[in-house]
Amino acid sequence: MVIGLMNLHSVGVAHMDIKPENIMIDIESFSPFIGDFGSCYIFKNDKNCSFKRGTKQYYPPEYAYNHSFDPRKVDIYCLGVTLHAMLTGYFPYNSSEPIDQRTIHCSDKLSPQCCDLISKMLKDKPKKRISLKDVLAHPWLSTNCNTSTPLSNYKSKISRKAKDILNLPSKIKL
Repeated sequence: MVIGLMNLHSVGVAHMDIKPENIMIDIESFSPFIGDFGSCYIFKNDKNCSFKRGTKQYYPPEYAYNHSFDPRKVDIYCLGVTLHAMLTGYFPYNSSEPIDQRTIHCSDKLSPQCCDLISKMLKDKPKKRISLKDVLAHPWLSTNCNTSTPLSNYKSKISRKAKDILNLPSKIKL
């Protein structure tokens, strides 16, 4: 998922609705794919967005304020919420509270390294939120994912699928 988001961001697309329901798994390769691009934001020169998109339970804190924000940081926040929800079955906060009053609680069922990663993804201030590159390098992810397949193989698979999904011409490089 991290590699998929990095690929999207590199071509100027932020998904803005990362959640378990929007993650598909290829049943033959067990590779995850991002789906449902109905909330995505396409940015080129302007890397800021002022449109609140996505699912309310996954909204990041910056949605509480009336100013523009970096849609890539929204994806990182939503991915952190998704990671916690997929590992525990519940949100890392009370989703019925106003988004600017939520208190993050990482489940004690998760390892300290996992909680460290999630807390870095769920920083209130987007500028302090971990980058996708740093998520990939985080010790919890590097010790819990299959590193036998080279990163370039995943990137090329994702690029081909993204071109198909987005109906992009084959000459465009992702």
